[in-house]
Amino acid sequence: ADTDNLSLDQIEQVMLAIAERKLETVIQNTPFEGTVMYNTFGAKWKDNGYNGLIPNWLDTKIEASYVNEDQPLGLKKLSKKWFDYDQVEYKEVTTVDGTPYKMRELSAKHVFDYACDDTICTAAFHNFAQAFMSFERTYRLYKTVEIDASYLHCQSFIHGTKVSLARLAELSAEDDIVYDENWNLLKEFLISKGWEGSVTPVYTSLTPMQVKDVFEICTGVRPEFSVRLPEKIIALLPNCPTKDYVVAALTSGDCTALNEHVKMNFKGEPEFNIDSPTQKNKLLYEVLELPVRVRNKVTKEMRAAGQKLGNPKADALAITYAMIDADESLKPVLNALRIMQMVSTRRKLYYKPYPYFVHWKTGRVHSSHNQCATNTRRASSSKPNVQQVSKNQKVEGFSPKIREVFIPHKKNAVLVSMDFMAQELRVIADYSKDPGMVACYVGDNLVDMHAMTGLGIIVTGK
Repeated sequence: ADTDNLSLDQIEQVMLAIAERKLETVIQNTPFEGTVMYNTFGAKWKDNGYNGLIPNWLDTKIEASYVNEDQPLGLKKLSKKWFDYDQVEYKEVTTVDGTPYKMRELSAKHVFDYACDDTICTAAFHNFAQAFMSFERTYRLYKTVEIDASYLHCQSFIHGTKVSLARLAELSAEDDIVYDENWNLLKEFLISKGWEGSVTPVYTSLTPMQVKDVFEICTGVRPEFSVRLPEKIIALLPNCPTKDYVVAALTSGDCTALNEHVKMNFKGEPEFNIDSPTQKNKLLYEVLELPVRVRNKVTKEMRAAGQKLGNPKADALAITYAMIDADESLKPVLNALRIMQMVSTRRKLYYKPYPYFVHWKTGRVHSSHNQCATNTRRASSSKPNVQQVSKNQKVEGFSPKIREVFIPHKKNAVLVSMDFMAQELRVIADYSKDPGMVACYVGDNLVDMHAMTGLGIIVTGK
């Protein structure tokens, strides 16, 4: 319909009328296979030149990154920042007189503001961003560079990536064995150093908290009570041999028999979490007494308190430096720590999340492709990250096999590993035609540009 001559009130009335129309006929006659528009309309639009996708779309999230890449790109925050407008919240519209409702239980008229909010705010922000980018002369660049790429990102999401969960499980099981072997080595060392949880406690008297500790050591179950008087504690304890020893110690004050009972049941397992920077810091810099080679950045709070050095790091780089400083007798312990950390990282990045991202219908991983998540404008992948998959050894002798889980999408297809090496510098060299930059990538005497920059800093002292 031609809406050029309609007032805003009339346009709202038209939209409301459309919103209130019943959709049973449309739903019955539309083969909805999923929530992705491609699945619904792709068959009819497959020859439209856009592989079934909407032609000539624009993306306000990318536009927002051109306006200010350092600000949040979510629509609600954009609306608040640029228009000082608070978008209608779902909870707000579905709560009537304090009673929560489901959206389908409310009339179209009631939810109209919420239903149209995103559309109106998106259109408003596009108008603003277009004007902003036009002043900065970046709008044409955005349409030339970003839009075509966004279609490829969308198709990558739709097609997904084939992965072998069977091979993933095999790799996980192999790494479990490696982890346990190295944990046993580290555990023996921690026990020898009297690490927390590895020394059998000896009691001279019993407090309520110690009674709980005794039961947890001997039975594996920690009793819960808040009383403090011995007679009340005894009444709440479960009947078992441990209770008899505790009762004897509480009534006589002699813990000799109790200590022997605890010693027989104490497993001596050190309390160590490979993902805890605090515990790894304690191991590296207190127990092993190694020098601090790598630190975190100093925070504003630290500077305000007069602290000039950041907290020590305990990451892979810190452990690598520790391997250099440590005596030969300690290197097996540090290597075990490094291997355990490597396996822990694989568990968090691949073994645990990947199975949950395999779609029940396609059998593929459909990761999100982020076109403007980095300031360098490099594309990235998330939920899960299938784009940046390790290819180099993190520990000598342990090849990253995770790439083995990816399967070619069709028969006779080949998987190609690509790396964005100096991507931006190559583009600049091509556009500028600067002889020095071009010589870094073309010709018989190639030079590393970063090395040249470093050399220039050393020579000039700047």
